[in-house]
Amino acid sequence: MVKEVRMRFALCCAAAALLAAGCSSMARLDVVVQLDVEQIKESGTVPTVEVNIIGINDAELPQWQGYSIDQYWTAEDKLRRGADKVIMKFGETSKIVQMLKKDGAVWDSWAEKTACHLYVVADIPGVSGKAGSDGRLLILPLDPKAWSRDRITITIKAGGITCTPSPKMVEKR
Repeated sequence: MVKEVRMRFALCCAAAALLAAGCSSMARLDVVVQLDVEQIKESGTVPTVEVNIIGINDAELPQWQGYSIDQYWTAEDKLRRGADKVIMKFGETSKIVQMLKKDGAVWDSWAEKTACHLYVVADIPGVSGKAGSDGRLLILPLDPKAWSRDRITITIKAGGITCTPSPKMVEKR
């Protein structure tokens, strides 16, 4: 009897933790990140761009949504330094297409903290903005229902970042 009560209590605690975190499962995606090829052809140069990809949970979302991208890219930014992220660097001597594979170890780390969103931020030369409307930032859902396939393509353009395909709208429970 005591064993059964303890087991039920443990299951209730686990369910409450999942509900509090805001999402019950996380889509693991192959994330292809590429520079805009047409733009490179037109300009004749490959821009130097850094892209950071970060898995964030619902509790972290408000902090990240309101954060200044200009501040994020400063040398001593604590939020950027402390983030569990994938860094991709593009330039004259690097590939213009890079990929975060869905079986990469970082996905395990993000799953442990119940990541529900993919925060994609790029340091694009000549592009600036303000919190909430900055073209250097995409916040994508990691809800499996938001994606019709397990591969997305992030394209870095002169004016900002795009994602193909676009995620589907998913109702929050």
